[in-house]
Amino acid sequence: MTETEGDATGGDEPNLAVELAHEIRRLREAADLTLADVGGIAGYTRQYISFAERPRRGLPSAALIRALDRALSAGGTLIELHKRASAQRDAVRASMIQESAEHAPEPEEVDTSERRDLPTVAVAVAFGASLDQPALRIIAQADEPQVPTTVRSGDVRELQAATEMLRDWEDRAGGTAVRHHILGALRWGTGLLKSSCTPEVRCSLATTTAQLADLAAWATFDAGLNSQARELSLLGLHIAHDSGDLGIRSHVANGLALQEIHRDNPDAGLALVQLAHAAGDVLTPNEVSQLHTVKARAYAKKSDPDQCRRFIQLAMDCYQPESLDNGPSWIHYFTPAKLQGDTANALFNLLITNPEPSGARTELVMRLSDTVNRYSQGRARDKAIVAVRLATLLYLEGDIAEANTAAHTALTVAHQVRSARLSIDLRMLAQAAAAAHRDSAAQEIRAEAHTLAATMT
Repeated sequence: MTETEGDATGGDEPNLAVELAHEIRRLREAADLTLADVGGIAGYTRQYISFAERPRRGLPSAALIRALDRALSAGGTLIELHKRASAQRDAVRASMIQESAEHAPEPEEVDTSERRDLPTVAVAVAFGASLDQPALRIIAQADEPQVPTTVRSGDVRELQAATEMLRDWEDRAGGTAVRHHILGALRWGTGLLKSSCTPEVRCSLATTTAQLADLAAWATFDAGLNSQARELSLLGLHIAHDSGDLGIRSHVANGLALQEIHRDNPDAGLALVQLAHAAGDVLTPNEVSQLHTVKARAYAKKSDPDQCRRFIQLAMDCYQPESLDNGPSWIHYFTPAKLQGDTANALFNLLITNPEPSGARTELVMRLSDTVNRYSQGRARDKAIVAVRLATLLYLEGDIAEANTAAHTALTVAHQVRSARLSIDLRMLAQAAAAAHRDSAAQEIRAEAHTLAATMT
């Protein structure tokens, strides 16, 4: 196991490889560091560091020297000495080649893993031997996208299929669990945009990539990374503009509006919905319905019950579930359950900011309960949020037995999800359950909700 290259010197010249090895050891000992300490800092095993300090093992690779120069704060001196030692070695090798072809040196910069007997190494690793490099370094080296120079329609279809799969996964598991996978697909999509393709393929590719950017933004927001989510949405708007597709531009603007409303910035949300509405006749009735639900949620944040209920009614009036599959792919997830959930969440936010009469609360309990039943396990994140809100409302209403039942359902689903938004609602549930201090079941729920909220991100 070496991370070194062959060593050779000639004549009475100072052996720079030896000087390099001695300098590495001197710097390490001056810093009072062990071989393992330096290996941990540099990202290599202690054996590599040991070999670098033993000149008879040969000249260390440039990559190892760069890592050691950083780890030992050498300020480039090790890198410069390595360059000089490499030049010295190459000069000696050239002389040897001229003298005799039989002494041809081994190729320079051959990967360490290629010099060793692979089956032997594989057996050693399989039975517990350490890897030569940390796992993250191995993955990073392998994760170099090989973007084709020409994009075909089949490439776009595969990206569309990946987008749909990732959306389903994010709905089920939450943004914290899935966002890195979505960002990987987005990197691939933005890479494809730099390749050549026909105008038709480019339009379709840009639309799909903008959709991916919107999904990445929402997953990142769901993970609690608000500023990063905003930047991803702006990227999506930029790509959507280049696509020329007004529908996807509206969809991305709508997603950014919803983020702003969640951030308690409803006026910015309403302005962004107006941008989304600028697509005009291009929008399907179901896309318009979705925009109305976002407006309802904005007015709920503004404590305006009349406008909130007005836009809930408008959303329900123009909704056409039978034509859902005929619309663009990004609206397919806006199912009747999703419409019910979005309007229920708007009314819940309204109740929190603007206490309503008991009749309205009873209506909301029924709406939330119906939404929990409608959502499938494939929408676990949304199901958990609505179920948590139902339990919270029941605790606030003093219906402890029903609240405990609803909370058990909510917590069972929530254990499948990682979502910063859900963690906020779980803390609200814990606070509501704490008021039922005489009920042991409620106190167990309070403790579980509090613990689960802490593990969401």
